[in-house]
Amino acid sequence: MAYGKWSLTTEEEKYFISLFKYMIDELECGRSDEFNLSGKGISPWQAKTVMEKLGYVFDHFDINGWEQDTWFSFKNTDIALFSSGMHFELRLFKQY
Repeated sequence: MAYGKWSLTTEEEKYFISLFKYMIDELECGRSDEFNLSGKGISPWQAKTVMEKLGYVFDHFDINGWEQDTWFSFKNTDIALFSSGMHFELRLFKQY
């Protein structure tokens, strides 16, 4: 597989899949409400792709325009991703 600036390497993908499994378990069990992924070396689109590799089905995303905030939602779960282009934020969280 060719890797570009938008793709994770095989090593990065393995690392993030393992990390996301842990974070999702913590969110689903109620031990945490949110994980900050800002500056961890993964983009919002790559995070969405990792969620899909874990079996989550992407549903839709919402944006708010000039602030460049984006929410990624997945079917049949209350776990979502939030990113902010203006503040360079990326969070995995549980919606209530």
